[in-house]
Amino acid sequence: MSGACPAMAYLLHRHGLYAHQGANAMRSKLKYLAPAVVALAGLLGSLGLFRWSSDLEQEQAQVRFWQAASDRVLAVQSGIGRSVDAIESLEAFYRASEQVDRDEFRILVQPYFSQGLGLHALEWLPRIHHAERRSYSQRATDELGLDFRITEMGPGRQPVTASRRSEYFPVYFVEPYEGNEAALGFDLSSSEVRAAALWRARDSGRMVATERITLIQETGEQYGYLLIFPIYGSGMSTRTVADRRTSLRGFILGVFRIGEQVEALLSRLSPGGVNIYVFDDSAPPESSLLAFHDSRLAGDSDGGGPLTRQELEIGLHSTASIDVGDRMWQIYGVPFAKVHDARVWLSWTAAGGLLAFSLLLAFYLLHLQVRSVRVEELVEQRTWQLTRTEARIRAIVETAVEAIITIDPEGIIESVNPATERLFGYSKEALVGTNISLVMPSPHREQHDEYLANYLETGVRKVIGITRELTAQRKDGTTFPMELAVSEWFAGTQRMYTGIMRDITDRKVAEDRILETAKMKSHLVSVVSHELRTPLTAIAEGVNLVLEGKAGETLPEQRECLSVSKRNIDRLSRLINDVLDYQKLETGGLPLRIQSSDLNKLVR
Repeated sequence: MSGACPAMAYLLHRHGLYAHQGANAMRSKLKYLAPAVVALAGLLGSLGLFRWSSDLEQEQAQVRFWQAASDRVLAVQSGIGRSVDAIESLEAFYRASEQVDRDEFRILVQPYFSQGLGLHALEWLPRIHHAERRSYSQRATDELGLDFRITEMGPGRQPVTASRRSEYFPVYFVEPYEGNEAALGFDLSSSEVRAAALWRARDSGRMVATERITLIQETGEQYGYLLIFPIYGSGMSTRTVADRRTSLRGFILGVFRIGEQVEALLSRLSPGGVNIYVFDDSAPPESSLLAFHDSRLAGDSDGGGPLTRQELEIGLHSTASIDVGDRMWQIYGVPFAKVHDARVWLSWTAAGGLLAFSLLLAFYLLHLQVRSVRVEELVEQRTWQLTRTEARIRAIVETAVEAIITIDPEGIIESVNPATERLFGYSKEALVGTNISLVMPSPHREQHDEYLANYLETGVRKVIGITRELTAQRKDGTTFPMELAVSEWFAGTQRMYTGIMRDITDRKVAEDRILETAKMKSHLVSVVSHELRTPLTAIAEGVNLVLEGKAGETLPEQRECLSVSKRNIDRLSRLINDVLDYQKLETGGLPLRIQSSDLNKLVR
């Protein structure tokens, strides 16, 4: 029995030890229970928040897209419609006019380019019979001052002189001319696609649009199209196709680069993450895409290029149709994928933010301490930089060759540099605290304070911001010409002025010498003109009389000598005239006519 006690005591001790360790382990687990519960609650809450915010964001994204897409599709639709209306209004003016010249056309079409329609050019194509070709070309050449010719497209898209046809429809007026030089003179009837549109407009009497084409003046890879409106003779019958073909005067053309037009119509809207497609339903599927506008939110990133028509129909999109010159166009607005994909991260951010809140709280005080140290370092660094900058600026001012003075709004001198002391003969102590009028002679001395008061009252700058020449006065009372530049600056809320002054006595002396030299040269030219040309003219007349035989018969040797004399006299006369022309050129008395010349003709 006695042997059982130690064994019992040992078992009890072991049980107590295990119980104590178990209690500690339980307390440790309980210590982490609250963070675990918070973490679990945060996880569950984050999942719920993510699901809710994702659904909400998706719904809001669709609403934003529909609004943005509708705005942009309608903007393109209405803009193209206004372009059609503009061409129709231009046609009404032509219909009411017997004849429109080049200047009237330019004035007439100018307002259309300021309406934000994306209009690339407006053109007039007269109907020119072959017998009229030469007269039309000559008239355009005289009006434009350049060699006008009727052209057609040659090899390599290079314009060549149009071959002979019974009639032509060239671009005779084009506005603006700059950027459309290649189109001037191009005969649209020489192009099969363009000619088909011309005849369709002529026979129907209505506006017609071409399918997508490459413009004559196109230098990039953008498609264009033409709006063509036929113009018939005033008072002539247009009831039948035959009547319309007979009474046709020409065509008005609206020229558009469709991509450029879409960009212009959307430029007034802020980027909305919407890609715009324009299709021509009247064209074959392979050539139906007219324009693709990549959202400006895409930046320089590669958006993957335009989608196919089938891909557009499958996804989220907004559409609108418009009749453009008997062609049905379809406008699509589709979401820019990267923009709307990026919005999903808002939900992730909200969910992750809830999870990260506890960690952010733990590191908050440490962040404040680190930030406090960083702020102190930045303050110390900035103070050192400001001190160094101030010392550098002070060194620049102190060593500057020009005199530099700062004054307050009352004209009291705040500071001067050593160059100021040398320029005026005053010491720094004598200048600082005194009025700047001390270095001005009368009447500027009495009027200076009035100048400053007038500027502060009216804001009209007569000296500030302007380099002027005026007279200054030294301590010994002597005056000298000075160049002054005054600038205004603020020290906090205190208005201050800085004046930089330079003694220009030597420059004035040099200018006076230049003027005197010019007067002497002018006098010399006058002497050359009157004292040399007059007797030279008399000598030339005498030699001419002898050569003409009016002074009697002369021997061949004498005539040879007289001919040499005449050539030298003429040469001397030309030299005198060149000297006089040079003088006129210097004084602006010789008119110059600037004109274009053909270098090939000059070389030949």
